[in-house]
Amino acid sequence: MVNALGREFEKEVKLECIDGEFKITFDNYKIKMSKELIEKHKTAYGADRFILEALETQGFRINKNRSQYIQYCFGNYNGMEL
Repeated sequence: MVNALGREFEKEVKLECIDGEFKITFDNYKIKMSKELIEKHKTAYGADRFILEALETQGFRINKNRSQYIQYCFGNYNGMEL
């Protein structure tokens, strides 16, 4: 999950697991996810979408038509949002 985000944006992404909580560091942005939250979003692209939306709330700008990967994360197939 985080490896794909790192490749997509050509940024280093760090993942730590401390006491069952996952800490994701992407550039200067930080996101925390519990195992339960990951299980809840364990659909195709679900956890990635959660991470991307969390990044957006922190000010990271995402072009939702940037790539097929990003389009699928946001349910935007063939450039058309569903």
